[in-house]
Amino acid sequence: IIWHAFLMLPELQLWTAVSPGSLFDSLKNIQSGHFPGAINMPYTTFLDSSGKHHNTEALTKLFKDAGVDLEKPIWASCGSGVTACHILLAADRLGRADLFLYDGAWVEWFKRASPDLIISEGKGKKE
Repeated sequence: IIWHAFLMLPELQLWTAVSPGSLFDSLKNIQSGHFPGAINMPYTTFLDSSGKHHNTEALTKLFKDAGVDLEKPIWASCGSGVTACHILLAADRLGRADLFLYDGAWVEWFKRASPDLIISEGKGKKE
């Protein structure tokens, strides 16, 4: 199953661009949370005060400070598959080509994954 495959591939890095509580408060039966091992940086991290993406020097520093190895493939996700594109755009601007979007996002993951693969800020997923 593709949505589960990245957990078994240590050479991949998973990033999420979810702003805490931003989407999930309005979705029935979907709690805020993240994928196991994910590095979270809300999409606004990549934007300057004018709303444009930071320059490449600043983006490099953001990735480095977050502990991301830009030599490894990056899978990006978010709450619904849209804001994760900021992660991919930033990495693309730095010359990365091995970029992947998990467009099923947290909503699909929460619905399909077993409870042990849900890192929730809420009560956790029940069977």
